[in-house]
Amino acid sequence: FFQESNVALVQTPQVFYNPDPVQRNLGLSADVTHEEDLFFRLVQPGRDRFNASICHGTSFVARRSAIDEIGGFPQESITEDFFSSIKLQARGYKTKYLNEALSAGASASDVDSFVQQRLRWAQGTIQVLFCATNPLLIRGLSPMQRLMNFSGVLHWFTGVGNLVLLSIPLAFLLFDVSPMKAPAEEVIHFWLPYYAFQALAYAWFNLKRRSFFFSDVYGPLLSVPLFATVTKSLIKPFGAGFKVTRKDQNRSMIHVSGNLLAPIVILLVSYFGGLLRYFLEWTWLNVDRDSAAIVLAWSLYNMILLIIAAQSCVNIPERRQSIHFPMDTQAELIDQEKATKVRLINLSEGGALVELPGEYGSRTGLFSLPSTEIGAIKFRIVSRRDKRLAGVEFLELSDNQQRHLIEFLYCRPGMWRQQTVTEFKGLWALACSVFRLYPLIEGRS
Repeated sequence: FFQESNVALVQTPQVFYNPDPVQRNLGLSADVTHEEDLFFRLVQPGRDRFNASICHGTSFVARRSAIDEIGGFPQESITEDFFSSIKLQARGYKTKYLNEALSAGASASDVDSFVQQRLRWAQGTIQVLFCATNPLLIRGLSPMQRLMNFSGVLHWFTGVGNLVLLSIPLAFLLFDVSPMKAPAEEVIHFWLPYYAFQALAYAWFNLKRRSFFFSDVYGPLLSVPLFATVTKSLIKPFGAGFKVTRKDQNRSMIHVSGNLLAPIVILLVSYFGGLLRYFLEWTWLNVDRDSAAIVLAWSLYNMILLIIAAQSCVNIPERRQSIHFPMDTQAELIDQEKATKVRLINLSEGGALVELPGEYGSRTGLFSLPSTEIGAIKFRIVSRRDKRLAGVEFLELSDNQQRHLIEFLYCRPGMWRQQTVTEFKGLWALACSVFRLYPLIEGRS
């Protein structure tokens, strides 16, 4: 790319070797895609068509002379990556997007950090409206570049829309104010086909990067804090501090994100109270029955989303010191010159989980992974879930062994393949999350 003199920056996707906190707290790491996959794998390549892809702040290479030409990385905003992209494009440079995973990093460690990260992005992006870098006003951008970059600003106003959609049915349940005058038959004839088409179109366009239905889970979680941040940023765009997103994983106890949970609980209690009030008045008073079917269905759906969002605010314990990668291959436990073949279930820099073929009494020995350059590693068995599953801790790895182990874990060809999810799987994950109470069960185990 840099053989072209007007290419200033090449961006690659951010890929994460651990799930986002919502996936982890709901126990859906293997069932739904990472929240950011849609942007990195689909939106950015689309923007690249119009030379409007933006820098992520990591996993990129920039031409030093081009950065110097715009005065270095901009410091008037807390999202210097977004501002850098606009300034480079306005100078006539190209910002290329290579949709190939070349590096991997860690997601936010808990849901507090996850939300705080997005609030920082929202504030920094909105700051562009109050600077000379405003994509609608800065000279040098094409109409499509203006549209694409301004859409990045508009994206954060979805928090306002989500909060409105969560609150509208309460006006009907608590104050008898109907958001729409329509019987169930009209809703089925007019609205339901539109909604079904929207879901099908979404599934078709996003190439299974995200489930249409599971996308709704993030809305209730972000709606109140995002609404507050957007409002504050429009009134006072500058002056807020900058917090680096926590990425450490070690957390031995269950942790509840109280600040995020509080507004969700308030909305849920309001819905329960509103439903109780409505059904009591249904029995004794003349209430609006024409709009009841659609608003009650809407209320039920919102309550489902709020229950799932409440569960995602319960951060499950993460006692592991390093990331465990799922495996399905054969390994060997060597004890007194005798090799026992075992099935490797997961592997990390510090140990492994293996399935034993039968009774295995030794507590220490050598762990070997055939067809690799790692060599035999001293181990000890630190836990036994049952007679067949054993947790193995590695002891005294040499520098050479650690280097080869890291290369095997993080650098195998095809390691960072894109995960996909079907709409049926996303809908099933949504339904299961309501009743499973995964964070509470996992937190006690």
